[in-house]
Amino acid sequence: GWSVLDSSQLSIDGDLPVNATIFYKIADASSQDSNYTFTWDNPACCSWTLLDYSGVDTSSPIESIASQSSGGYSTDTTAPSVTAAAGDTLLNIWISKGGAEDYTADPSTTERTNTHSRTVEFPEIMTADKSVSATGPTSSDTMTEHYTTINQTGYSIVLNAAVCFMPG
Repeated sequence: GWSVLDSSQLSIDGDLPVNATIFYKIADASSQDSNYTFTWDNPACCSWTLLDYSGVDTSSPIESIASQSSGGYSTDTTAPSVTAAAGDTLLNIWISKGGAEDYTADPSTTERTNTHSRTVEFPEIMTADKSVSATGPTSSDTMTEHYTTINQTGYSIVLNAAVCFMPG
């Protein structure tokens, strides 16, 4: 029941090969208490995070997705601007080379997860979100690292708000 939203081959810091795959699942009341099991070919070198959102349009949950790689050495990983409607949720996912230092989410967002990999062998994954207040292009949001690295990638995903025609 999981769908692939994006799957990319990344080369973080020029030498750490990473397969970044974003899955999503539309859960209903019957899956509310489900336990999920995930497996990888090489679980010794994995980073992952699981998010749960409500109030999303189940017939069309994803309005748009975009990604941006940093290219040269930088302390910033940018999730690019995307088009969204007022009331939608903007989800940012930043993937970078891990390390012992902490990372800081864009101050306009609410941090949801941070894998704190604490080693350069595992990618760092940080997620944050915010409610979209006006229809149109969103801002670009940046995750800041405390050392420079190369080829980190930021994703912007717009979750469509469920429309309710009931009073209240």
